[in-house]
Amino acid sequence: MDWHHAAIIMKRHSRRAGIRSLRDLARQTNISYAVVDSGLTKNFFRTSTDPDYARMWTQMSRSLENFVPDTEDGVRRVRLSSDEHPWAFMISSQILRYVTSRLGQTCDMEVVEDVDAGGGYALALPLNSPYLDRLSLAVVMMRESGRMNAIRRQSWPECGSTAHNL
Repeated sequence: MDWHHAAIIMKRHSRRAGIRSLRDLARQTNISYAVVDSGLTKNFFRTSTDPDYARMWTQMSRSLENFVPDTEDGVRRVRLSSDEHPWAFMISSQILRYVTSRLGQTCDMEVVEDVDAGGGYALALPLNSPYLDRLSLAVVMMRESGRMNAIRRQSWPECGSTAHNL
């Protein structure tokens, strides 16, 4: 199983701060974030050599309040976060999607994913297709810009809506 990382955050906080990915979350200073105190996500950030994720670990490790006992507590803290103290909670995207699907209406929250996770998208082309490199580059650019998530939200609307404007 692939363990891509994601964060859940209140939509108003992500939109105000321009958060569309974990990298965006890493590069801002107004929104605090937390992980479960034990597990793969904490270990990912603790051992990461990526500058953005290492910086996130440094920030998180400054306070015990950045570590929660379980997923439910992390999601609860996001729901209780205020405009003065916004929070995001990070965990594997599979676990986060499962938990949020069990919560019912989460229209006020948004899941932002790790754009560097790789995988998740596949294109079928003939062998030796001259379009492979151009299409691969387009997919990477769409992931990094947040466009791929926008298309996903349009194709699979959330919270009972029909389609979202891109």
